[in-house]
Amino acid sequence: MNRKNFHVTCQRFGIDISKEAAKRISEHVTIEPVVRISNAFIHHHSSINAFTYLVEGGINNTKIGRYCSIGSNVNIGQGNHPIDWLSTNPFQYDRTFLFKSGDKYSYKSEYEGYIADSENRRYALDSIRRPPTIIGNDVWIAHGVIILPGVKIGNGAIIGAGSVVTKDIPDYAIAVGNPARTIKYRFSNNIINQLLDIEWWNFPPWELHKANVSFNNIDEAINQIKEYKKFNKLTKYNHDTLTITDILKFHNDEMNNKLGGF
Repeated sequence: MNRKNFHVTCQRFGIDISKEAAKRISEHVTIEPVVRISNAFIHHHSSINAFTYLVEGGINNTKIGRYCSIGSNVNIGQGNHPIDWLSTNPFQYDRTFLFKSGDKYSYKSEYEGYIADSENRRYALDSIRRPPTIIGNDVWIAHGVIILPGVKIGNGAIIGAGSVVTKDIPDYAIAVGNPARTIKYRFSNNIINQLLDIEWWNFPPWELHKANVSFNNIDEAINQIKEYKKFNKLTKYNHDTLTITDILKFHNDEMNNKLGGF
């Protein structure tokens, strides 16, 4: 499908994506607007929920919650390679991993013509497949973080710059290092349990502002949200999720209609 000016179409749907990121985002990605994707490469079956922003890096097979802040040079859920085959290189099973070459490359026809056994691809995927990486709501992932496939980051967690996350991180934990370990928690157990109970991320920013929530006073903010929820004075955010496939189809239909009008 044609992706010329695709970033403009995405923005119309509430996906604030850069021109370069729009060229590369996988068709299988699912998004709940509004989000911002500055220069991140989002691929395979990833999903991003509302009010989250990603600065730069690679996201693969990852489910990202609401209100997340993901910094630059962050890599999450990147694929593995088989380690007990002849080679760790995907040439053995993946023909989609093909380098571009021109007519001056002596082995162009041979390189583009060989066929990788489909059974090999199935065996490879079975051997390296991991469950999706899960990023909760209100998670801050700082510069240069690596999160391995299948890891779960809890709601409200913070991952310090340069950390390598190899195992699950609890709700509201602050984790740093290589491998990352929890060094403290943002709040007491009592406050964490209340935050998990009220699930404030179910509400859009305008509802929380309209309620005059005291954002800089955690105890007061919790009590205010509890009170507003009790009397149904906060409206939950509800927006259909969109797939890049559907937006691309809309984009190409519009382009074709415009061309047909000349």
